[in-house]
Amino acid sequence: ANPGEFTLRAFLNGRIDLTQAESVLEIVNSQTEKSLEISLRKLKGEFSEKINKIREDIFDLLTNIEAKIDFPEEEDVSSYSIDIKRRVEKIKEEVERIIEKAGKGKILYEGVKASIVGRANVGKSSILNRLLKEERAIVTEIPGTTRDILQEVINIKGIPVKIIDTAGIRKPKSKIEKMGVEKAIEWMEKSEMNLLVLDGSQRLKKDDEILLEKIKEKAYLIIINKIDLPLKLKVDYLKRNFPEERIVFVSAKTGKGIDKLEDAIYRLICEGYGKIESSEFYINVREEELLKKIRDNLKNITENFDNLSIEVTAEFLKESLKNIDFITGRNFSQEILNNIFSKFCIGK
Repeated sequence: ANPGEFTLRAFLNGRIDLTQAESVLEIVNSQTEKSLEISLRKLKGEFSEKINKIREDIFDLLTNIEAKIDFPEEEDVSSYSIDIKRRVEKIKEEVERIIEKAGKGKILYEGVKASIVGRANVGKSSILNRLLKEERAIVTEIPGTTRDILQEVINIKGIPVKIIDTAGIRKPKSKIEKMGVEKAIEWMEKSEMNLLVLDGSQRLKKDDEILLEKIKEKAYLIIINKIDLPLKLKVDYLKRNFPEERIVFVSAKTGKGIDKLEDAIYRLICEGYGKIESSEFYINVREEELLKKIRDNLKNITENFDNLSIEVTAEFLKESLKNIDFITGRNFSQEILNNIFSKFCIGK
């Protein structure tokens, strides 16, 4: 069997549409129960129903417009124009709602990237192991143990968070360490959020202060580790300069505060993307690009309505219909099918 052959057959035989076919791969690649749930709903046709309803509304409107083009004298032009604009606006708003809702679903499916950063030997790898609930990162008392970038996915209330455990930031003592430090800084810039770990049993060092400034560029949390030891870090200084809700106290050694750290990561995600419900759904890049084309076509109509002829309005609607049919697979090319199904496992 070829990759995706059984799903392809189901699509070509009309048992499922293209969005449902793609959801099979999304189910296979789901990383958490919530991402599996939204992929299963897509397979059942929830997303297809929404898209087909929009198609129905556009097709109905286009039919009325083309009748008006053929028989222009049968209705008052001004009231007819107002009705067209209102209906296009309503369809556009529905497309925008789908894009927005799917954006949150994307977080549930694809997750977010978060880098754990900090000086050497502050406990970054130990915190990662606690979040993973297993030992995946090598932990020793020797500073600079983590030289390669370690990536793992943790489940934070149903959201997959790709945690990148970076090398400790310090003056490198070897070429390999230098490369690790450079990669750590690079990942800080790539990640959507940064988790800065400070050693609560020590006073702030120069490297800590540099990182405290650096993390302000993105969403961040300040994790004060080693609270099982006497506290020497000046917490008052941090509270004066950073929001208190961004500061979390933990002990990677005992596990104390790890649950609060998970809650803080979840709040930080919601802060950036809004409250994320399990009712969200996921759309892939292909579907998102086509939906945005549909939105832009409808936007062109509403924003330039007074200057558009009825024939041009009809063309924008026809283009929107064509893009909807590319989403669901009413229209497709062999190239599109090859691209989609080449990503499947053998068979499936």
